[in-house]
Amino acid sequence: MPSFDEEFQKAYSYHQSAKFSLAESIYNDLLKIQPNNKDLILLLGTLHLQSKDLIKSENFFKKYLALDNSNYLAFQNLGVLSNAKGDYKQARNFLEKSIFLNPKNYHAQFYLSKSLYELGQFDDAYKILKSYLKNIDDNSEAFFDMGNICFSLNKIEDSISYYDKSLEIKPKYHEALANKALALSKIPNYSEAIIFYKRAIFLNDCNLYRTNLANLMKHLGLYDEALKLYKKSLALDPNNKEAFIDLNNLYQSANQFNDIDLDELKKIISNLNNGYDPFSLLYLFDDLKLQLSNAKKYTLKKFGSIAQQKKTINLLKEEKIRIVYVSSDFRNHPIARLIQDVVKKHDRKNFEIFAISLKKSDEDIHKEIIHDFDEFFDGSSCADKEILEYCEVKKFHIAVNLGGYTRFARTELFAHRIAPIQISFLGFLGTMGSDFMDYIISDKYVIPLEFRKYYSEKILYLPFFQPNNKFIKKETKKIENFRLNLPKNKFIFCCFNNAFKINQKIFDSWIRILKQVPNSVFVIYVKTEIQKINMVQYFQNHNIQKNRLIFTKKLPYESFLYQLRQCNLFLDTFPYNAGATSQDALMVGLPVLTLTGETYSSRMCASILKTANLSELCSNNFDEYESKAISLATDINKLNKIKEKLNHAYTKTNMNIDNFIKFYEAGLKETLLNFHHNKNIDHIVVKENK
Repeated sequence: MPSFDEEFQKAYSYHQSAKFSLAESIYNDLLKIQPNNKDLILLLGTLHLQSKDLIKSENFFKKYLALDNSNYLAFQNLGVLSNAKGDYKQARNFLEKSIFLNPKNYHAQFYLSKSLYELGQFDDAYKILKSYLKNIDDNSEAFFDMGNICFSLNKIEDSISYYDKSLEIKPKYHEALANKALALSKIPNYSEAIIFYKRAIFLNDCNLYRTNLANLMKHLGLYDEALKLYKKSLALDPNNKEAFIDLNNLYQSANQFNDIDLDELKKIISNLNNGYDPFSLLYLFDDLKLQLSNAKKYTLKKFGSIAQQKKTINLLKEEKIRIVYVSSDFRNHPIARLIQDVVKKHDRKNFEIFAISLKKSDEDIHKEIIHDFDEFFDGSSCADKEILEYCEVKKFHIAVNLGGYTRFARTELFAHRIAPIQISFLGFLGTMGSDFMDYIISDKYVIPLEFRKYYSEKILYLPFFQPNNKFIKKETKKIENFRLNLPKNKFIFCCFNNAFKINQKIFDSWIRILKQVPNSVFVIYVKTEIQKINMVQYFQNHNIQKNRLIFTKKLPYESFLYQLRQCNLFLDTFPYNAGATSQDALMVGLPVLTLTGETYSSRMCASILKTANLSELCSNNFDEYESKAISLATDINKLNKIKEKLNHAYTKTNMNIDNFIKFYEAGLKETLLNFHHNKNIDHIVVKENK
């Protein structure tokens, strides 16, 4: 009969050969003989961990620690087990205990870095994994993890280097290939990113990689390639909700109206556990309740693990209020044009104005705006930690978020809290659904009292929400190279909004207008050829000749303004209105007709018009919108009266930059007074007599 030791060795041999059931059977028989044999208990815990029976594994490890709480391996394995369960805080505690018992337990360092990463503690994860890699340099997964950590810290070049080291050890590591592709797209090196996505898909044709590649193709305007990828994802998995949403979003971006299923899209987004890109909802649905619930879920998933830093304000009487504007759009972008005069006009006796730029640019407006701030910090290539440390040194009183959930924004900075008061302004026109944005700037038309409940932020009400662009001189020279080839003696409708804002309902409305105004054409701004093709096809399907649709592209700003002057009436989109573009049109004398809903993005143009005493250009439904468009296009006297009124709008109303600054700064001071006097953050109303 075999001895205890012989049976033990036999079971251990099976265990090492991954013959878990045979090993377990013998271990259990031996445990009946020696119930408190620590080696058996530890091995059974390890075996069940390897075979993913987490409950049994945990029971054995805890039984072991009841006998001996000084074994670093038991704590290490409990940490690994807790990671597998998703209990990263408990995992961190177990793994830190293991390292305390054995500082050279490099495996515990490796697994601890995973816990810290999942907890959003990227700096600590970086330090511990860096220590591990000094001693263990042949673990492809560790280099892969380091790439992920660096990516999260915005050390994009470093992340690519670590992915490369991982791939040197394991060339077919498809996760490393896919994540390197993602990092390359951030630099951006799109051509290389596409190559690495395709390599990853060749090794593992999964929906995640395919969707990421499709998203990149969509961003590059490669519509056909993106369409094939989204459709393949749905063909392989008809229940893939994210692929269905992305496909319909692609149809919207390409203005392929007949293929969009908005009702099903809304239903699916409403039921997503982790939410969907909040920016997309601004142009898909006029639904405040959906925007709030979706933003809350999205924010919790993306930033819920980030601990906000507590901030205090000790503002001395003689001290200036330090405001930092954070944006990726200090470049040829509407945000830069809207904010530039605000920055210039700030009262430097009471305010000190800073910028944190999140995207590099060599454009003229970027070079100008740098000098408009008292201090301009280029954070485009900085890790979050560097920016957070900069903010800590500067001790800002107010941080203004000009990005929100737009493409290059870094919302995680605000999730950490970079100032005691954090305000959402201009960039993202909706609620962020978070507890780290304190206020959103608005006026009483954009967010009336009955809509407050759909915003997680308190409302900082100004008499009007948007600063106007700097004055555009009427005597700007004609730029003949950009004269539109417009037919003579035709009424010129136009829309210069981004084409993704144009949905089927608004396009159908435009078609009905054109049919009632036969002596008219329509000028539309598009970015891609597929948008042109789909719009022309839709026009022709509704018996509108394609020569009545005239396309224009992105132009230098002065040329764009000249194009606006050649048109007669700007027809706004719904539910995502024109914002800065509507002001551009109004200030060169082009009337804008808008349609109003309930969301911020569907009320902002009407707010601008009402502030300019042009409420007759606001519509509450499609019938009213179409009736007004037809009336203005067929009654030249009525249109001329609007234009005459428009010529005086910016001189006879409060809607000038000096008034805006007066109201805006009063509001900023009020937020600080509330905070300084320990008042609860509440809605603030700045009245016109302030």
